[in-house]
Amino acid sequence: MLSRYPVFRRRFGDSLDAAVPLLVMCGLFAAFALLVPNYLSGSNLQQLMRDYAEPCLVALALGIVVFAGGIDLSVGAIFALANFTALYLFRIEMWPLPVAVLGVLSVGAVIGAINGVLIAYLKTRAFLTTLAMLLILRAGLDFVTNAYTIELANAWRDTEGWYWLGAGYFLGVPSNMVILLVVALALHLFLTRLRPGLHIMATGADRKAARHAGINTRRVTLLAYVLSGLIAALAGLFYAARQSSAGSDTGLGWEVTALTAVVLGGVSLSGGGGSVGRVMIGSAILFLLMSGLLRMNMPGGASSALIGATLLGAVGIHIQWSRRRARSRSVRSPVSDQRGAP
Repeated sequence: MLSRYPVFRRRFGDSLDAAVPLLVMCGLFAAFALLVPNYLSGSNLQQLMRDYAEPCLVALALGIVVFAGGIDLSVGAIFALANFTALYLFRIEMWPLPVAVLGVLSVGAVIGAINGVLIAYLKTRAFLTTLAMLLILRAGLDFVTNAYTIELANAWRDTEGWYWLGAGYFLGVPSNMVILLVVALALHLFLTRLRPGLHIMATGADRKAARHAGINTRRVTLLAYVLSGLIAALAGLFYAARQSSAGSDTGLGWEVTALTAVVLGGVSLSGGGGSVGRVMIGSAILFLLMSGLLRMNMPGGASSALIGATLLGAVGIHIQWSRRRARSRSVRSPVSDQRGAP
């Protein structure tokens, strides 16, 4: 329909881009509400929100870098390292909770800063740099989890603040979901209202044009990676308080899940497009799909294969949609030029 009626495409194409993932999300929720017993019960909805918050935070962490025209394959490893760091600082080193929280967030920010410096200032490739960081962090995580297995198993410490992070509620909404909504709103305002956030979107849309406009693209890229590491570490903090365990397989494959969520939300992998809401919707689609199929007793291997197939399908649809829109714009431009000519 859009290809046959350019006027309809011009007026409603962008709205349809955002509406399709939302409709898919609502359709999945409705389908599992009918197929899974007690899916709409209050306790189940609260558990869904609690399980959804941390993967969505990791997807938002990746989304910030994608907005800036980059990629970060280390978000899952940063999440896992933050999970271990939170347990180590709070339960083994017995740090006060506010200080431990700052320590965990600092770890994520520092790793993000290292990625940003290498990519923005030393001109390394984002894909290879973050892949190398992923491997380094995974190796380090294997080492520290093996070294502190006994200490982590025997250490036990709990406070009201730690309990709230892992199992608390605010007005009936799980604590990590509340923080996710706050972070998402703050990030949306940052990207759409504040100059540094607008510079991130401009750099992702056209790095050369942004540089010519006076934007320090290297600083912007560094900022994007620091924010990415910070948000991924925040997700690891909540996961640590909720699960109270650390292992070498924590967060394994979450970078692929986050990338799939970003693509499902309709975010352009070339940068400069998309929004926080789209990332959250894409993450919700994937989460509802995986959790619903798990409750219907689908094997774990089939779930992983489904993630891969979903990613391939979403990328293919996105590429075809982008090509059609580009062709329609190229056809429409000469017509508009002729109409405007004297």
